[in-house]
Amino acid sequence: MNGAERVHVSLAELRTAASRALHGAGAPAGTERDGARSAVWLESRGLRGAVALVSELGAVADAGNRPPSFVGNRVDLAGGPILIWGSTLIETAMLAAGTAIVFAGCRTPRVLLPEAAVQAGHGWSFRLEAGGCEALVAAGETTLDRSFAELDAADVRLIAAEGPPTTALSPAPSRSRLATPELESRHAASLARGLRLGMDDWRAIREAAGRILVPATERSRSRGAGAEVDDNV
Repeated sequence: MNGAERVHVSLAELRTAASRALHGAGAPAGTERDGARSAVWLESRGLRGAVALVSELGAVADAGNRPPSFVGNRVDLAGGPILIWGSTLIETAMLAAGTAIVFAGCRTPRVLLPEAAVQAGHGWSFRLEAGGCEALVAAGETTLDRSFAELDAADVRLIAAEGPPTTALSPAPSRSRLATPELESRHAASLARGLRLGMDDWRAIREAAGRILVPATERSRSRGAGAEVDDNV
């Protein structure tokens, strides 16, 4: 099979498989659910959440329980797994509200957006800069340069504010940006029709998820063990 082949899955299927895959890769208890939620948030808005998840699985296995390294207003991520560190990193920026925090070595900057959106629902706002691109997340508003969604391995400068953002994004042509109306339209379409994932990405996710499945026995089958993540694929 080549990378162009696609498979149809629901948001719930991706969330379950992503959580199991992160668990199987060694994510600390509880963080796999946050990571799965972030992957689905991104994928359902056309921001390549499944690709980010596959990229992060190896980083999760390498990081183990190692936390990010904090030195002043700089956090050295060293290519660590942002999907499972996302909430901690966003909360770090909130504790330093109004001060720019630099997340150095951020392997997938867009993975910070879902956790920022969660906190934006509680009245916070976040401005992110990375690789010459910008993103803004606030109550009822998410706007980002289209190129921000493509960034890999960039340092991210993030400023959190309690309330409206302290500064707006730089002027830019509307066609170069994604904003809330388009993102939410994509999300609504994903809810209605499901997701179309790359076959290779879905296979990698399912293989990682399979690492936590116990061998099937008559007793385990009666308790629901031994099944694949999705028997229809």
